[in-house]
Amino acid sequence: MTVVRLLAAGTLLSAALVSAPVFAGGDSGFYIGAGLGQGSLDEDFDGLSFDGDDTAYKLIAGYNFGIIPLVGV
Repeated sequence: MTVVRLLAAGTLLSAALVSAPVFAGGDSGFYIGAGLGQGSLDEDFDGLSFDGDDTAYKLIAGYNFGIIPLVGV
């Protein structure tokens, strides 16, 4: 790697690690969230055939106490 690429990679990594706690927030109160994903598989293993797809979802809710930013129930 050249020095410029190494310096750029180090700067981006440092910025990502330093800015991560900012998104955690310290506000207290209720929160909700949702997630959606889809997967598929089509494989053949020595005569065993797997073929399928499925969709998954999740709903989350909780309460953030705000005393310690990452503590919630």
